[in-house]
Amino acid sequence: MRNIKLKCMLICIVSDWMCACHPENGNKQTTPAVIGNTPALEVSPEAKPTGPTQGDNPTNGILQPTQKAEQITETPTPTKMPVRIDSIPLRINELMASNEAWPIDGKIADWVELYNFGTEPVDLGKLWISDEMEYLHKCKLPERILGAGEYLVLTAGKKDCDISFALSKEGETLWIVNEEGNLVDCLSYGKIKKNVAFCRDFGYVGTATPGKENHISTADSSLTEEQLRDYTLDILSVAVNETDFKALHDNYNKTVTYPIHLTYYAQTTEGPVREFSYTAGMEIYGNSSRIYERCSYQIKFKKEFGQNRLYYKLFEDRDCEEFSSFTLRGGSQDAFATMLRDEFIASLWRNYYGDASSLMTESFTPVNLYINGEYYGIFYIREHLDEDTLAADYGCEPEETGVVNRYHSLTQGSKNGVSELIRAWEKAPYADYTKQEEYEELERVLNLDSLIDFYLLNIWAENRDLIVRNVKIRDGKWFYALHDLDLCFRPGKENATMQFVGNENAGAAAMNTIIFRLLKREDFRQRYEKRMEELLNTVLAPEYVTGRLDLLLARLDHDMKKSCNVWSKKLEKKENAYYISYSRWQEKTAALRKQMEERKDAMLREWEALWGKESEEKNDSE
Repeated sequence: MRNIKLKCMLICIVSDWMCACHPENGNKQTTPAVIGNTPALEVSPEAKPTGPTQGDNPTNGILQPTQKAEQITETPTPTKMPVRIDSIPLRINELMASNEAWPIDGKIADWVELYNFGTEPVDLGKLWISDEMEYLHKCKLPERILGAGEYLVLTAGKKDCDISFALSKEGETLWIVNEEGNLVDCLSYGKIKKNVAFCRDFGYVGTATPGKENHISTADSSLTEEQLRDYTLDILSVAVNETDFKALHDNYNKTVTYPIHLTYYAQTTEGPVREFSYTAGMEIYGNSSRIYERCSYQIKFKKEFGQNRLYYKLFEDRDCEEFSSFTLRGGSQDAFATMLRDEFIASLWRNYYGDASSLMTESFTPVNLYINGEYYGIFYIREHLDEDTLAADYGCEPEETGVVNRYHSLTQGSKNGVSELIRAWEKAPYADYTKQEEYEELERVLNLDSLIDFYLLNIWAENRDLIVRNVKIRDGKWFYALHDLDLCFRPGKENATMQFVGNENAGAAAMNTIIFRLLKREDFRQRYEKRMEELLNTVLAPEYVTGRLDLLLARLDHDMKKSCNVWSKKLEKKENAYYISYSRWQEKTAALRKQMEERKDAMLREWEALWGKESEEKNDSE
């Protein structure tokens, strides 16, 4: 568990005088909302004014100050403890302390939104704003009158900004006082991420509303204390229009994106804490599994839904904190069995090799999913292998990346280098890689270490649904990516080694002609054998594999009971299969563990049998 972070507002709790309530609240203190034992979002002791809609605001947008705030150069005497006054109906309504995406009057800078929630105008020229209690007259507000129900957005921290000081990304308290040093309003916030706003009504939000009423454009996805109770995994809540959600499933063969609101709660030592709330888009994701009731979804962040990026560290094994999309996987074809094959096998490789991996992998975070307040069980937030994710992971531009399926279909990124990959594949059925010239031509296009690892891992995992996916970064060679591992460790008519490298372009191995012909070359075959021995004694060693599996099972176990209770005995009509109970899940994962323990010896026997057969055929031909 992560240590609890001070994410939520401590709105003026230094003493009662700091944030006494406004008159319309009868001067009553409000009690912070609590999730578990942790404050999830503390709201101002003043009531939350409803605020006008855009139609009620005659300016219908951001009001710009007519004069810049006065810059103070002299150091005034530290202000005494401020006394709260209720006669000025002004509040700090929203702010952004690390802004790189929201232009205010054509300027990219941090900003603070003020709101007149009263019925009378407020003379801002008689007020001051500060981020230091000992120095309350730090920056004078612009000389202007803010009408009843109006908003004003002030830029902060840069030259020619309205506020002379920068907002802290680490969190602080902002104070507004009058000329006598009496407190008009104050607002505190915790550590804030890039391009994330903090608003008085909802806390941290990815979709800012500068100059407008704080609102969420779709249904609110916040959960109650009762709904958040007694989980060990993080929680993701999605709110979507019921009609849209039905259409999403009814039209599963179409790719239509519907607006949603989502909220993420992270587990801490003190209980779940709300980490972010965003508006986004959601669509059905997957191939054959998109017909399932427990299907997978893709979450997309686009300007049309609010903001085109999610700024949050979703995965423990990735440094990336910026995403244009992610996938919510429901187990796919493994939803009726262990519900972890794909995630575990990809993470096994990723956890061992990290960023030095020869194979591209998609990271995951297991979460408890709620949709419209209904518990949907354990799903996996998965990294979506697209140009934006690759660019963020590898520090390059999106147009410097490419993702190709089955050696011919560009699905993401740039066309740069795609023709060379396609040409290499088209030549493969006629290639003789024992000839040095043809071998070197292929090596200029493909990373052969990645190719070897790709086939060795898929053979070890007995992947009966192998999909070839290549990824390119900058002007480098094409690597291989791990993808769609749901049908691993399934018995077949022949062993996996024979299936994937013993037959050319047959059955599920229909894309193996390159590796098949490369193995005819003796020095490459020796390289392959050496790497196989290395992997089977490290990342694929039985003790390492089962140790990692046990860690994941322990992580999932508590919440998997609840997840199975929701889905068990439900019939997936389109597959004529039942989702399993918790006891069956235990049986399935125990069987998977046994298969993994035995796979090393079996794989060595398979290779020995194949190569022995090849040697005999070679001797017979001579």
